[in-house]
Amino acid sequence: MPTTKLSKVHLYYEVTNFAPLEQEHPALLFVHGLNSSHEHWFNQVPVFARGRQVITVDLRGHGASSAPPEGYSAQDHAADIIELLDQLEYENVTVVGASLGGCIAQQIADRIPDRVKAIVPVGSCAQVPPELNRAEMLPMIEQMGFKNFLAQMLPAATFSPDVSPQLIQFVLGIAAAASDETIKARTLGGLVYDDMDAARRISCPALIVVGENDKTTPRSCSETLRELIPNSSLSVVPSCGHLPHLEAPQIFNAILERFLTSHPEA
Repeated sequence: MPTTKLSKVHLYYEVTNFAPLEQEHPALLFVHGLNSSHEHWFNQVPVFARGRQVITVDLRGHGASSAPPEGYSAQDHAADIIELLDQLEYENVTVVGASLGGCIAQQIADRIPDRVKAIVPVGSCAQVPPELNRAEMLPMIEQMGFKNFLAQMLPAATFSPDVSPQLIQFVLGIAAAASDETIKARTLGGLVYDDMDAARRISCPALIVVGENDKTTPRSCSETLRELIPNSSLSVVPSCGHLPHLEAPQIFNAILERFLTSHPEA
């Protein structure tokens, strides 16, 4: 699938659609999180593409997209994706975002409210929790090295204890598939999100999903997001960590399908 040239970066994206031509649902845009790629949605794309167009994308500095030296905030990523949607001429989308992707979804909904019909932040927040304060973490990370830090810290912080080793290796392989400089830039850029006002301004329906055992963005982050976004609901995936769409895909897909069915405009 193509890599498109935007004003500042090249973004890799895929569009999948198994739906009949007469289907007119808004496109479903899946946005991955920090140190991830579009491949994280492999359990969702073939399922939801049966009923609508599905868009997946590699954020700048991730996957097959270009990696500039800077510009890795949620706001920067949102601007890239809006430019991509403009190029592809998508007027109506529902945005599902995991972790940092959920912050990006909030930014997109705030910036183009007339085009975003719903958002689904997964393991996300309106404000990065204090435990992820980059000023406190940076000396330790730089001493360890960013790739070593990911290898040692990511599994326990991301998944429940009984997750399969194959899934951990899959996620680690994607996270480490970049230069040390790029991993550092995108990690530091993603650990500063704080925009409660944007959440308060979101007018579309929102489904907030969180794993019961999420250690990265604990349930309290999702509960705060539920309080901030006016037309929102919260769904907790039992016995699951930070990435329920990977760890419990059947449960996650059922939750998302129910939400889409109950909100036809989405």
